Amino acid sequence: METTQIGQIYSGTTSKKKGSVFISVEDGTVYMVKGLFSTWAEMLGKSPALPEAVLIPFRGSIISDGLVVPYRVCFSKGAIGAFKETYMNAKRNNTIHFSF
Repeated sequence: METTQIGQIYSGTTSKKKGSVFISVEDGTVYMVKGLFSTWAEMLGKSPALPEAVLIPFRGSIISDGLVVPYRVCFSKGAIGAFKETYMNAKRNNTIHFSF
């Protein structure tokens, strides 16, 4: 079973029905991550956050192991725009990871 431990940008403003967008701070990889019992917006809020989590495969999707360390930081409008652009580029290029 593949697991990925990454520090990532959680962009609550781009929470989708299929999950929430996580962007790796290491390489810009975009992941769609599901919450099993609660949505990521419920856990981390609607604003972008900087959580550290271990992402694991679960029934064809990506989830977290539940141990999430959120770092409280404020992002500028420029940074939030860059997150959105990273997501949109991944969407256009079909490079969003929905599973491992």
